[in-house]
Amino acid sequence: MNRKKVLTLLISFGLLLTAALYAQDREDTLYYEVDARLLVKDRQQAADALTDWAEEQNGYFIYKTQEQISLRLPDKAVDSLRVYLDEISEELVEYSQNTHDLREQLLASRSALEAREEILAKNISYIDSSDVEGTLTLEKEIRRLMNEIDMYRGIIRKMENDRSYALVTVRLTFQNQTIPDSRPSRFDWINSVDFFDFLYNGRLSGRSGFGGPRMELPEGFALIDDSPEFLAISPEGVKLRVRKTDNYPKKSVGFWEEALFSDLSGRGYVTVGSGSDLNFGETPFSARTWGISNGNEDYLYITGLRLMKNKIEILEIAGPALYVRAYFPE
Repeated sequence: MNRKKVLTLLISFGLLLTAALYAQDREDTLYYEVDARLLVKDRQQAADALTDWAEEQNGYFIYKTQEQISLRLPDKAVDSLRVYLDEISEELVEYSQNTHDLREQLLASRSALEAREEILAKNISYIDSSDVEGTLTLEKEIRRLMNEIDMYRGIIRKMENDRSYALVTVRLTFQNQTIPDSRPSRFDWINSVDFFDFLYNGRLSGRSGFGGPRMELPEGFALIDDSPEFLAISPEGVKLRVRKTDNYPKKSVGFWEEALFSDLSGRGYVTVGSGSDLNFGETPFSARTWGISNGNEDYLYITGLRLMKNKIEILEIAGPALYVRAYFPE
């Protein structure tokens, strides 16, 4: 088979590909992009649930990590996406949807494709009447044109996919915002309740004292001290502390709960799950769990309090989320 016949077959096959691209044409040329940020209890579980849901909608995921997931969803599924994100998250922190009309880009790419195919066809027709040197020059030009044609076909295919499937980017977080250093409470003991200070600066050695909190040591923890503060730690580094302060001004436990939890929320801490009671052998602590993104790892910070006679007893537990949940499940 001579060169002209080979090139003619290649061109014919290429024209069939182009015809197939045009056959996919429809009136809708809109492309949707969605960007969202979720506050979740468990980032891995949320990522897995989201990819499963996308596949149920006849979509697919491009990549997935514990921090971010990128999806392709059929346009018809976009309307139900926000509702689903609300269902699987503690809070839908951000949600934005942008729409792009690809009509002009499609027209421009198709015009460029048609022009190159016309030039290619003309060059093919010149081959029989060309000498050897001219034929070699034409073949070089034909290869260049075919490369450009392949490029434009790829661009058109991508736009065809874009207008069929929305691009969805979901970021998964344990923390709503950066926790500021400002501590506005007028009660010093509330100001001292701080995840980073407790985790990194809290003491790990005993000291003499008396009148410590009456506490049962949680299973799996080693006792560091029980007076004047109760301090314990697990083998995985989960820290637990209970300390006392005067109930001054004298208020109810409900008042101090509201004061402490409102202050932490105002500082940027975000609750994970509902409030609960923790019992260590005496009056239960009214506790709340907060999610913290610390470096590349998820942490939990449990804070709580109870009233014992004329004292407020303050509970703090902090450590990697996986281990904290193992010791203190909801």
